Amino acid sequence: MTFFEKTDVDITIVIDARAYKNALKPHLFPSVTDKEGRLVYGITSVAKEYCFKQGMVKYVILSNNEEEFEKLKDRLEKQSVLPASDDAHYISGGDEEKQPSGEQPQPEKKKKKKIVVPADEKKFEDATVVVSQEDAKRMEEADKEADSMKKGEVIIIVDSRVAGKEGRRLPTLEEVLLASNK
Repeated sequence: MTFFEKTDVDITIVIDARAYKNALKPHLFPSVTDKEGRLVYGITSVAKEYCFKQGMVKYVILSNNEEEFEKLKDRLEKQSVLPASDDAHYISGGDEEKQPSGEQPQPEKKKKKKIVVPADEKKFEDATVVVSQEDAKRMEEADKEADSMKKGEVIIIVDSRVAGKEGRRLPTLEEVLLASNK
């Protein structure tokens, strides 16, 4: 089992791949590269226990498929919040942190952040999303800070027309983010 360092933040990486229109379809083992072809995220980036439990990425659509990238980015990155006391997103205290008898351990609250990056619409390969070198660095920094990629905390937004062609409805981004807050 892989052990991760405790942090006070959870960072979700959101990649807006709507620019690919009808080309990008959900894949089991997608990858993310920068424009130079360097692998930023792939099957070897995710810890095995997270990959088996939840997969490498969550594919979603937007409620408003026409929302501009900058508005989406502002909306999501400004949602960084500290959960309320009744939220379930806590670092759980293990056996090593025994509390005095009769006292319940107090969970640590985690700040939830989102990093939103656009896919490069001019570069496309099957099952590979291409991002700029600057965005690749942001993703790698998020992984260093909160093990985001190692934990599979990656969401890819696809064009809603692609989701319809697949014959099943993908969840919306809002549905996935709401579920991750529970």
